[in-house]
Amino acid sequence: MTLLSNTDIILVRHFFNPVVSGQYAALSLMGKAIFVLHNTSTYSFLPGYGIKKERKERLFRTLMLASGIVVGISAILSAVYFIVPELVLKVFLPEA
Repeated sequence: MTLLSNTDIILVRHFFNPVVSGQYAALSLMGKAIFVLHNTSTYSFLPGYGIKKERKERLFRTLMLASGIVVGISAILSAVYFIVPELVLKVFLPEA
């Protein structure tokens, strides 16, 4: 799993100069942070979805709620990245 998630960074580091590959690695890390943060909400909806499916209840509202939360978290974090990029860079790359 680690190899799959880091193959892009390895390839960029091999084919591009150190400055560009460093910038790409930082952006990749920030993008993975968005994925990890909304991934936890997806995992928390999974048991409830399974229970509702077993009880043969309606699943559409639960699916839309989970999708809305994922999109909301991603949109908020993306907006923060664009509104205060200096703060985000200081959080992810404190020595840069």
